[in-house]
Amino acid sequence: MHLMNLLLACIFALCVIAAPADFKLHSALTIPVSGSATYDADLAAAIAYARSHPTSSVQTAADGPKKKYCGRYVTTPDSDPIAQELLTDGTNVCINMKPGYTMEIVGNTFCNFCMYFDDDGCFGALVWNKGPDRDQWQRVPRTKSYICFD
Repeated sequence: MHLMNLLLACIFALCVIAAPADFKLHSALTIPVSGSATYDADLAAAIAYARSHPTSSVQTAADGPKKKYCGRYVTTPDSDPIAQELLTDGTNVCINMKPGYTMEIVGNTFCNFCMYFDDDGCFGALVWNKGPDRDQWQRVPRTKSYICFD
């Protein structure tokens, strides 16, 4: 069993490291489902996809049309006690936190699958990943970027 885990970890690492910068998704992305036999491979593919796409900064309502609502999150430092909206624009693009801010806690209530990273551009360590859960808030300290697949 340990050998299988090591093999899967190596495959995961190779997929993430070897992802080309000009990667184009030619078929529907398989959303990783926790506990499935293909979870590690699906997660590696989703990370490779996220890292191969340009990032955008978090937009406010004044910046343009409303994006798809996934849930809510709270940042640090936070001068506004109201949680921010967790959004996706439907193009599956990595979204950065505002400079100097990190996400501290998140609740994904509506998007199929979201991943949270400790560096800009969906790089660095994967802090957490999960599909929708209406009753769960998760601590995600250090998160600087995220991607949600609707």
